[in-house]
Amino acid sequence: MTLLRASVLLIAFAVAALCMFPLRLAWAAAETPDELYVETVRGTIWSGELSGVTWRGVTLGDLAITSSILDRPGDLVMTARSDAGPLAAASIPLSARGSVVENVTASADLAALLPGALAGVHLDIREAGITLDGGWCVAAHGEVAIDAIPAQGVPAFDGRLACRNGLIESVLASPDGLHRLTISMTAGASDADPVVTEASPATQLWLAALGIPFMSPEVAP
Repeated sequence: MTLLRASVLLIAFAVAALCMFPLRLAWAAAETPDELYVETVRGTIWSGELSGVTWRGVTLGDLAITSSILDRPGDLVMTARSDAGPLAAASIPLSARGSVVENVTASADLAALLPGALAGVHLDIREAGITLDGGWCVAAHGEVAIDAIPAQGVPAFDGRLACRNGLIESVLASPDGLHRLTISMTAGASDADPVVTEASPATQLWLAALGIPFMSPEVAP
């Protein structure tokens, strides 16, 4: 009976410790990319918060963190959510050590990503996931869209995320196929801005009018 009571107490202690496990320890173990800056980490893995979050100079704001052990058996998956910032949701499996991000939904001002782009034009990412290996993109999926720019006669773009030569790419096109655009971004360098590496002739005219740099894939970072 004493052994049973001790076992019950040990189990209760383990459950209590797990319920109160600090988010800061789990976040450190996740080994997130260097370009992701977090000012403050507070709370537990089940109910925590990351404050003052920025990624490559883009302010993500404060992110609420919850965790689940059911999404991936044998793994802890932390999910970040925000009702106000550009990142609506993203999940990070703890076992991936910062090399995998899943279930990404985000909406960012294109001007914050591409110098010269008009403010108020959004790039939306839905149901996206990225896998890195040594700072290189090895797998990516998800839907990408850019708002139409009526003043410039540019329709909306739709496309997908992909990897090519280790870069993360957004491959987009207008519904009529006249406008085509590929935006490439390095996965590991924090000082490298996204660049346009491919564009149709019609889109190149629009890029030139706005002063958005166009760089061929051969010289892209």
